[in-house]
Amino acid sequence: MTSHLIYWIVTAAVGISIAAITIYNGRRWNGRGKFLCQDCRFNSQTLCLKVERPTAIRCTSYRSLEK
Repeated sequence: MTSHLIYWIVTAAVGISIAAITIYNGRRWNGRGKFLCQDCRFNSQTLCLKVERPTAIRCTSYRSLEK
């Protein structure tokens, strides 16, 4: 009986740890809330005709500027 209790305590602790790490990393993510068009080589009305421009956060044609 105690081995089952220990199993569930360890399982719960691992689950809580994983959730805490995920939440922590999600808040500190560098790209969170940034738009792709700010550093995209296609950020021009003549080069990018997508309706998402200039507030795209996902784009299948995204290519970052080379520095």
